[in-house]
Amino acid sequence: MRIQRVYSAIEADIGVAKAFYTRVFGRRPDHGPIENLIRRRDTAGAHIQILQNEENTGSSACTVVVSKED
Repeated sequence: MRIQRVYSAIEADIGVAKAFYTRVFGRRPDHGPIENLIRRRDTAGAHIQILQNEENTGSSACTVVVSKED
């Protein structure tokens, strides 16, 4: 089984998270399609979405896509 892609979703205060991850990765977000969502594509082999949802701030999810087994 081979990992093909990793997706991560992080719930946080969007302003704080944007500043923090800009410092960590040394670049601005790749995409911000709506007010409370920013995306970073192909960051260390993963796609990261940071979204603001006050009910779930501090939670996260990770999806790992693997190759099909025969």
